[in-house]
Parts: sequence; C-alpha cells; structure tokens
Amino acid sequence: MNDAKSLTWPRIRALAIAGLESSLDRLMRESKGELLARSPVPLPRAGGDLELWVDTTKRWIDQEFYVVDADLGGGQDARDRHVVKLRRFAGRRLWLRVPRETRSALRGVSRVRVFSVSDLEIVLGRALLAALRQSTRGDLVEQLLGTPGRTQPPSWSARGAQAGARLNAGQRRALEAMTSPGGCFVWGPPGTGKTTVILSAVRDALAHGRSVLVASHTHVAVDNVLEGLIRTSSDEQGSWSCGDVVRIASPSTLEKVSAEVVDHRCVLLDKAVAVLTDSEARQADLDVRRRENRTDAARAELVVTIEDLAGVDVSGIEGAQRAVLAAERTVDLERAAGVLRERLRALRERERAHHAAAAASRVTPEELEKARARLVSTRPARDNVAPVAADAMVILRAREREREELQEWLQDARRAVEQGVARVVSFVRVRRERRIIDIEALLGEAQALVEEARAQQLAEDANTTRAELQELRKTIDGLQEIADSVHEPEGLLARARHEGWLDLIVERDRLNERIVVLDEELEEIEREQKRLREISRANAHDCSPRRR
Repeated sequence: MNDAKSLTWPRIRALAIAGLESSLDRLMRESKGELLARSPVPLPRAGGDLELWVDTTKRWIDQEFYVVDADLGGGQDARDRHVVKLRRFAGRRLWLRVPRETRSALRGVSRVRVFSVSDLEIVLGRALLAALRQSTRGDLVEQLLGTPGRTQPPSWSARGAQAGARLNAGQRRALEAMTSPGGCFVWGPPGTGKTTVILSAVRDALAHGRSVLVASHTHVAVDNVLEGLIRTSSDEQGSWSCGDVVRIASPSTLEKVSAEVVDHRCVLLDKAVAVLTDSEARQADLDVRRRENRTDAARAELVVTIEDLAGVDVSGIEGAQRAVLAAERTVDLERAAGVLRERLRALRERERAHHAAAAASRVTPEELEKARARLVSTRPARDNVAPVAADAMVILRAREREREELQEWLQDARRAVEQGVARVVSFVRVRRERRIIDIEALLGEAQALVEEARAQQLAEDANTTRAELQELRKTIDGLQEIADSVHEPEGLLARARHEGWLDLIVERDRLNERIVVLDEELEEIEREQKRLREISRANAHDCSPRRR
C-alpha cells in the first residue's frame, strides 16, 4: 500500500474479500455461545421438537440457537455447530425445531448440548462478502483509495452557493467537494458543522433532481439531517414533496428513529407509500396497532417481575416443583409396575399350564400304530357290496330264458362278478384305511400347529409385558433422579409459597406467554404492512413525483 495509485478496483476488492473472510473465520472460531442447559438433552425423533428447561430468562426471539453433539464437548469448532430454530417458549421452557439438514448431520446422535448466540455480526459480514463477490466495479472506492490527493472543483452550482452562503470557509470547501462529481472524504472533529454541511449538500441534490443517500452507523446522525429538512420544508427555497425524502427503517429499529421523523406525515417509507397510493388510513391503523403492541403493559410488567425475582433461586424452586411432581408420579408408576409384574406372572403360569396340557393330550406313536391295526382287521359293512350283487342278479334273470344257449357265458359272467365283488371289497378296505390314516395325520399336524400358535401368543404377550415393564422402569428411574436431585424440595416450596415467589414465577410465565402472543401479532402486523407496501408500490410505480 505504499503506492496509492496502484490500488485499482480489482486489487481493492481482493484485499477487502480476504480481510472479510479472515474476520468471519475469526468470528466463527472465537464467538462463544451460551450453554442453555447444564445437562445434555435427548435429540427428538423426526417431526418432534427439541424441548429443554433453561436457567435464565431472555428475549428468546432475538437469539439464534445451535446444537452440538454431546460427545464433542463445548462445540468450539464451527463445523460441529448445527442450527436449530425457536418454535415457542414459556418462561424457562423452550421448544426448538430441528431442521432436516441438522437432523441429517446428527444422524446417529442421541444427545446434544444447546447454545444460544447473537448472530447479527456474522450475518451482516456474510451479506457484505456476497455483495463484494458479485461486484464488478467500485469507481468511488477507487477514487477514494487510489488517488493520493484531490483538487477542488473550479466552481459549483449557484443553488449550492446559496445553500452555503452561511457556511465558513472550511465548510464551503467541504460542500464544494460533496456537490461535485466523484468520491471524496470529508473529516472534521465534533462541533465543526458536519451535519450542517451534509444538510446543505442534500438540499442542493433535491434542488437539481439528483438522488442522494444519507447513511450512518447511528440513527441520530441520519435523523439530524432529516429534522433539518423537515423544519425547512415550508421554506420556498427548501421545499420538497411527498416521496422526495424517504426515511428507511426496519420494524426492529423503528423505535430508535427520531420522534419528529416518525410523526411526520410522509417521511417514513410506509407513510410516503400510503399517501401516494391512498392507503394512508390502512397504514395509520396498522401503525396504531403496532404502537399499542409495542407499548403493551405486559412487556413492562415482565421487566418488573423479573426484577422482583432478582436474587431468588428461581431454578431451584422450579427444580423443587419438578422434584415434587416427579415423586408423586413415581408412586403412581410404581403401582402400574406392580400391575405389569402381576400380569407377567399370570402369563408365565398360563404358559406352564398350557405346555402341561399339551403334553398330556398328545397321541403317542404306539397308540397310532394300534389304531391302524384295528382298522386293517375291520371288514367293510355288507351294505357296501349290496349294489354290486343286485346288478349281478338282474343280469342272471335277464339271461334265464337263454340259459341253455348261454350256460357257458353265465359261468364266465358269474366268475367275473365274483372277482369284481372281491376287488370292490379290497378297494373299499384299502381306501378306508388310507383315509383314516390321512385324517389322523392331519389332525396331529393341526394339533401341533394350534399348540405352537398358543405358545407363541403367550410368548409374545410375555415379551410385550416385559418391554412395558422395562420402559416403565426407565421412566421411574428418571423421575426418581429428578426427585433426588433437589434437597428437601417440600421445604423449599413452602418457603417460596410463603415469600410469594411461586406467584411471581407463575406471573412471569404468564407474561412470557402473553408476550409470545404479542410478538406473533406484531409479526402479523408487520407482514400486513409489508404486503400493503408491495401492493401500494406496484400501484404507484409511475405516480411518484419527479424533479425536472
């Protein structure tokens, strides 16, 4: 940087990006988030909110949150930090939404530590870095940094001369530089009239139809210039119309704007748009609602309540409340555990009785063999062969008149019939034996399947009861740990009740919930204001007054 003339825009841009990246890296490494819970909290399943109790009360909606794998310690490495979003809060109880990318990065992690941090500086730094990377030129910056000195312009406008008529020599030189083309740097210690010079330069820009941006790191410096314009707006030489002068302020910083600027009919952007697009009444109503919301008594009452609780061991009292509730809940759950243990014992008894009954009713192989022998020795009933014999007699009677001629044929037929009857009897006997054996086999298999199904059902019931009992035992152990973590919780609660601390804590939680509602309403009002501004701007795109 010895030769200022060598600082071209590409060189300036590269140096600025390198410096900003280094600054952001330092912020990410050095900024320490505030640990919200002393013990790790379980990471909920997909779709569930991360819930925790914190030790302090804050305006949580102004905070950013991140979690770190509990096994990684304090999460000093920025790569270990994963963003979570505030869903809602009540007193010292927070519910945080876990985004999908965070859940994906923490796959397999069961417990996390939760931190809060004010991330404004990092966000602003990232926005500046993105703007620098997209920029292709910076003429004014190059003029400021690339030129060692600058000569004064030969002359400036007559209107500018009139505006600077009441300025001293140094102020007039500054005004000449500010109202001439190119970039310049004007410096002066407090009380030298910098605001007066800036006001004169703004008037000159308005008089010649030029755009001018007034920016500062403080609201007061900007509003000092605007107040000067407001006070001289009735002056013919300094007059301007609605839409010529606009004050930009975000909803969160509006309360820092000068009251004179806020009360003006059309200096604020929302009011200017409302006047130009005939939506002034709606904007006025929203402004009233917004003002009433911000000045709601609950906000001041919460501050007073928190001050009244200063020095009180609120976390200890709330811990005592949880311990007492945990002890009462433990007694109820122990009764439920007794019921489950009794059910498990009954299931075991039923299982033993079932197996004993199944063993007693099962048919042995020896008994099946005896049954088959009896079936083989049993002849079929006479009725089974009667139809065959009747058919044979019909044939004999039909051929009786031809007995002589067909004697030989009848003998052959008789023998055939006798052989057929024998085959029928043998077939019936074998089929009957096989069928009985098949039925016995099927019945045996069915009985075995039924016994197996009953045993399996009893086993499943027993396993379910054991799982319920184990889960209940874990819950009881967790509640017991809470109950044991506070020494003499009943005495602490009795004192808190006597001193009125319990009522203050309840009131604080109620006010916190009220403020959550107020903040939601405020967000809705601001969204409506934003929507109305967008509609108004679209309708009034070509209606704003223009300087010739």
